[in-house]
Amino acid sequence: MPDAPYWGRLHAERPVKRKPLGVAFAGGQFVALLPSADDLPEAPAEGLRSFATKLADLVGAPDALRFQRLVIAEAERHPAMGRALYETAVLGAERVLASYLCSCVEHGTLRPHDASATARIVIDVATSGPRLRGLVAVRDAGIDAIGERALTETITSLMLRLMPEAD
Repeated sequence: MPDAPYWGRLHAERPVKRKPLGVAFAGGQFVALLPSADDLPEAPAEGLRSFATKLADLVGAPDALRFQRLVIAEAERHPAMGRALYETAVLGAERVLASYLCSCVEHGTLRPHDASATARIVIDVATSGPRLRGLVAVRDAGIDAIGERALTETITSLMLRLMPEAD
């Protein structure tokens, strides 16, 4: 992830009216840091875990949290900023994971299902806790462990539902 001075310059050098473009650019850079569908392991449970772990690490990184705080602070007055971040970073990550899930269906490692909904479930579970705790500056290993168990339970439940029947 780019260093903090870069993130600060990205927004300090642009007038408010241009911030949505800067936010969209940053969101696109964020998605580029994620593994592509082709880079994820063939086994769906491993691929989901790998993607979710990388995403949670990126979302919870100090620079990313500072950037999210900036966008949140400005989003009420400039809704296009929040929308730009959501459409590029959040929906971008969702599209990457949904593409991977569709690939798993094509390869027969998962049954057909709503890949977008499954991607949203995994992303929400993987990122909501780390992002919220980071935004309010709460670091607690016990809470982090609960989040890890929740992600494991979610992936396990999805695999039980989506794995093809054994012949």
